[in-house]
Amino acid sequence: MVADYDYGSLNSYLKAPENQSRVQLLKGDKPVERNLRMLEKNRIDAYLEDFNVGFYMAGILGFKNLFRRAGLLEEPLPIYLGISPKLANGQELSDIYDKGIQRLRRSGQLASVLHRYALTDWQTF
Repeated sequence: MVADYDYGSLNSYLKAPENQSRVQLLKGDKPVERNLRMLEKNRIDAYLEDFNVGFYMAGILGFKNLFRRAGLLEEPLPIYLGISPKLANGQELSDIYDKGIQRLRRSGQLASVLHRYALTDWQTF
């Protein structure tokens, strides 16, 4: 696991003292890459990661076809765009973003962009 990541309902299991021999905590630079390299070398058996993040990095490292998704632990959490309330046009920017994503999805352009990064539309989960 990566230090300071939030693993939702697994947090208590991962941090419990009795599980420390089964959980590896990574800190520092490039934890996703380091976890994937350890997985590729069979130094670890599994690793928890956001699906899109993990498979994107696996593609960059040339490991795209070496790994498989083992399952989904819980429903994906929503990701929010943060816009400062100090911006007078904050709501307008948020609306532009939302409508833009919807337009890209309807036109098929979102799928095209995501494909370039070996990612999947988050609404298909």
